[in-house]
Amino acid sequence: MPMTLLTPAPGPNPTVNDFVQCRSEALILASESLTMAQERQATNADGRRRDHDYSIGDQVLLNLENITLPSDRNRTSQKLLA
Repeated sequence: MPMTLLTPAPGPNPTVNDFVQCRSEALILASESLTMAQERQATNADGRRRDHDYSIGDQVLLNLENITLPSDRNRTSQKLLA
C-alpha cells in the first residue's frame, strides 16, 4: 500500500478511518515481525560460522563439484577423473 493511503486526512466516514488505521497497524506489525525474523536468522547463521585463517602455502581440501579444469573440459564423462 502506498504510504499516502495509510495517513490520509480524516474523512467523514469513521469506518474507512478505522479500516485505514487497522491496515496501518497491520503493516507496521508485519514490518517489525520481518525485521525480528531476519535478525533471528542472522544470529543463527552467524553462530555456525567460523573464521578461517589461511596463509600462503597452507594445504586445504577443495570440493571440485563445481570446478572444471581446462584439461577436463573435453571429456564426455567425469566418472573416472582422479
